[in-house]
Amino acid sequence: MAIFSCNFGNYRNETDLGIDGVFSKKLAAKGVELYFFTDDTTLASEYWHIVHAPLIDGVDGVAPARMTTKYYKFAHPPELVTNVPWIVWMDSHMAASDENIFDITHTLDFLRSSPDLQLILKPHPDRKTVAEEIKTTVELKIESEVAAAIWKREALKYEEKLRLAELNFWIRRTTKKMAEMCGNVYSAMVKFKLARDQNVFTLVASRFFDTQEVLYLSAKSTQGLALT
Repeated sequence: MAIFSCNFGNYRNETDLGIDGVFSKKLAAKGVELYFFTDDTTLASEYWHIVHAPLIDGVDGVAPARMTTKYYKFAHPPELVTNVPWIVWMDSHMAASDENIFDITHTLDFLRSSPDLQLILKPHPDRKTVAEEIKTTVELKIESEVAAAIWKREALKYEEKLRLAELNFWIRRTTKKMAEMCGNVYSAMVKFKLARDQNVFTLVASRFFDTQEVLYLSAKSTQGLALT
């Protein structure tokens, strides 16, 4: 297992205090490879491998820093790691967490015993469908109304088999099929000039994976996310 995270443009000032937390220390001590992608050449870490990367071009209404984040979240091939069957993504505010985001030993044991599982996702706490997410993000003015309207028409071509996910944390199997799916998410965001990946992800994933290949997490324990 490897863990990826990133922050470009110091989004929400999340790297001001660094990215080394108690949780990342625990993961590193267990031999988990941690990779953090950033354009901040001053950022250093004792536990994360810092990978410096330049900003890529934005698209209309979507800034370069946000578009670069989406590239490394979805489209960037994980060539840094080999023979790793699973990659965990966590947003940068989790990277420096002092709380246990998940139980690494239990998670690894669970994944080894689940050969058909492809994705582990967090269910969105407030909404269940992409249509609801599009409506809310437009109302909150964090998604372009024009881009969203065009994407809504395109979204009618998709069968939405999967429940809306909250994508600040997710786990994916490293297969060619998964890489293709993630690449399609990023391509759709670029093509339709979308800022919010949750407006796209589960629609695209529904074309690639059946419901029995996707596990949704619960958030019941004091240790953060629990596999159920």
